[in-house]
Amino acid sequence: MRLNVGGKELVADFEVQGPTVPGARFSIVLESKNGQGRNPDYFDALEELLRILGSAKCEILEIHLASSRAMKVSKSERVLPMSFPLSLPSGTDFLGLRRLICRAQASIITSSKSGSGNSHRRIQIEVRSPLSAEEILGGGSIRTR
Repeated sequence: MRLNVGGKELVADFEVQGPTVPGARFSIVLESKNGQGRNPDYFDALEELLRILGSAKCEILEIHLASSRAMKVSKSERVLPMSFPLSLPSGTDFLGLRRLICRAQASIITSSKSGSGNSHRRIQIEVRSPLSAEEILGGGSIRTR
């Protein structure tokens, strides 16, 4: 799936996993960005996904790394070092939250000598919502704003 914001498609793939019934938990897996052109709009897409979840009164239960390398360690080691759950009330600074999420993912499961990995890795966002994932995100290319 991709987002369409203001008539421009964001080139950043994600998928929705889990039940599509109202009130159920579901997850969003945002694919990683790389230097060879994959998912160049990762940061904008993450911020827009957060905004969409906020407008739907969702709660983020946790976010964890979901790369093939990260999947080799326990889930507790993959969870971003943030305070969960995260509520997303109106007035949330979604740019600031996106930056916080990106910094947090760079700080765990890294082989970098600097002690910091990249900030645009494959992540899984666990969500609780009064609506179904389909009601919030629809299918195919999602138009917003």
